[in-house]
Amino acid sequence: MQFRSLFVAPIPDAAEWFGDETWQMREFQTQVREGILRNPDAPESSIARDNGILPNSMWLNAAFYGVPEAIFFPRWPLVEIGRSVTFVLALFLLGYAYWFQRRRGVPGWLALASCLLLASTRSFFFASHSARFDLLVALGALLALDFLSTIYVRLASRKELTRPEHMGLILFPALCLLLNLHLTRIEFLPYLALLLMMAWRSYGNALAVGFGNLVVVLLLLLPAWLLVGHWSLFGSTPGRSQLVQTFGNVPIFHSVSLAVVRSTV
Repeated sequence: MQFRSLFVAPIPDAAEWFGDETWQMREFQTQVREGILRNPDAPESSIARDNGILPNSMWLNAAFYGVPEAIFFPRWPLVEIGRSVTFVLALFLLGYAYWFQRRRGVPGWLALASCLLLASTRSFFFASHSARFDLLVALGALLALDFLSTIYVRLASRKELTRPEHMGLILFPALCLLLNLHLTRIEFLPYLALLLMMAWRSYGNALAVGFGNLVVVLLLLLPAWLLVGHWSLFGSTPGRSQLVQTFGNVPIFHSVSLAVVRSTV
């Protein structure tokens, strides 16, 4: 039933912000074709030039949506291409959520019921019927939870990390940014807590992992710097960009605001 309504409900570009689906698909389109994440439909604005080196480093995000666009557009409308990608990601997310629970000993009927409950919610309907990256971020968050929880269990049981696990920790921040900037924001505190836990056992290992994180992230940012031609994180604009405003609304940055705390809880 959800698949049958994929291209008609909600009305394209009307679910959250007007023009948001087409706007993001156009940005993915230009990043894949030109190497720069920008919106060519916003002339004379800062986002028509670029969005800064951080958003321009989200290559996996662009690959998921921009490569199908390069193959099927203009035979298919941009929004329909994006919604098709999102719906496939939604199916994979549900399957991985079921597998994730079963690995941790949750009974099959309960794991299946939780996935069906998630799929029946209004939020999941809108997220899976949108040419946006929200479900991709959710999938990335679940993958990150799987990885970080595995590392946490090994550290808590005082077992040595394997070489692939060490490599995963070194690549983790860069992989989050490579997928989506919002995933980086979501995973920042859990990953920082894990590094502090490592430092409690071995300060040298935690320092080595943190240094490796810095080196890999800088290597990831280097192509974006070469493409956009400046080191501005969120675009070369004299005012506050939209991404800066979004990050400024993160509750942790307003922990003294009772209204923000109440809304977060």
